[in-house]
Amino acid sequence: MYNCDMCSWWDRIWGNRRSVSGAINLPAIDREAVRGMMVRREGLSHVDWSLADAWLQRHHPDDPLMRRAIAAAWLELLREELEGDYQAWRTLRYDALTPFDGTLGQRIRSAADRSLDELTRSLKPIRGEEPIPAFVMVGVSSREDYYSFLSPMFSDGQQATSGGIYAREHDGQPPMLVLNLVNRGESDSTIAHELTHHALADAGIPLWIEEGLTQMMEERVTHTANFLVNAEAISKMRSRWSGERAFEFLDGRGYGSPDDDDQQLAYLLSQWIVRRCLEERPKPFFAFLRACRETEPDDACVKHMGCTTEELARDMAGLEGA
Repeated sequence: MYNCDMCSWWDRIWGNRRSVSGAINLPAIDREAVRGMMVRREGLSHVDWSLADAWLQRHHPDDPLMRRAIAAAWLELLREELEGDYQAWRTLRYDALTPFDGTLGQRIRSAADRSLDELTRSLKPIRGEEPIPAFVMVGVSSREDYYSFLSPMFSDGQQATSGGIYAREHDGQPPMLVLNLVNRGESDSTIAHELTHHALADAGIPLWIEEGLTQMMEERVTHTANFLVNAEAISKMRSRWSGERAFEFLDGRGYGSPDDDDQQLAYLLSQWIVRRCLEERPKPFFAFLRACRETEPDDACVKHMGCTTEELARDMAGLEGA
């Protein structure tokens, strides 16, 4: 359970919670008008964004919001193609498609809005005042449809088992959060986690630090504290990631390892190091993260933390050298 000690620690680092809101009129395009921009992959429609952008350049060259209109029309097409009943809907900050199933859509919307409000506030020391960019969110209730939908986003057609992913912009595609809603009980934490990746997508932060922040924001948004490090866990992390294997952690390979223990220890180490940096040196750590947007992470780390990113990770976690 989320406890007062954790709440107090967060508030010392991030400050108190508040909400953000706003309103905007979003343009729309009939779904029939975008059929010519679609390609069929794994039985589902996907936008060919090169065709879409060429059309936009001819008809709406000065309206960037029209890309969102095309995305919204695409979701209307997907609504008819996915197995089961779905609903497409829009907000100021995203365009969404979710199962039409009781209160599930409202739950997903509440989780996304709550996450975005908290991320806007809590990541301000890193992102500044810039709004979190708009995105597309697709929640899929069928395991088969989930992996069919994801398949074109992976060059080899293969992807690991997941409860959701954040697909960064690729081949013109807008940033997208895709949710596997087979296990609906995990949707709130998945949304918080993946939207943190979205909020930090252009920050230039090393992945191992970003993964630490995503887990912390997941706890912050859901009020669920899952972080636990004891002597046994520390021993395992140091054994696994010391020496040459530290580079598998630092370059992100550990998170995609086929060894579940590797993945678990990589995520745990990320959160442990980031928490220690925030507890012991929050001001220079935030300055380092802000600087990553404009300069190489190692240069930013040396300037603000007095060491390279590798040295930071090894020193904070007590990892042995190569």
